Amino acid sequence: MNEPDRLRQILEDDINGSHSVIWSRDELMNLGKLQILGHTRQMEPYFDKKNNALYIDTSAYTGNELSAAVVEKNKVVEIISVPTFDDDIGIIY
Repeated sequence: MNEPDRLRQILEDDINGSHSVIWSRDELMNLGKLQILGHTRQMEPYFDKKNNALYIDTSAYTGNELSAAVVEKNKVVEIISVPTFDDDIGIIY
């Protein structure tokens, strides 16, 4: 099996598992590239050096803050966080 087919098979098997690449709260695997992710709330952006992962979900929907990262050449050069406006909490579009 060639590498693209092998990777496709791993991802297909993984997506159907309870600890997948797509949805997992387990410790991330270091892929050798910066990973930026949400859906694991933090009070402020958090960089995990071991896994080369930046967690930017800062719980804007609960009123904490909205965060983003500026990335250049696989390196975080800036993290921007702004307070959530009370008028934006709980709005369904």
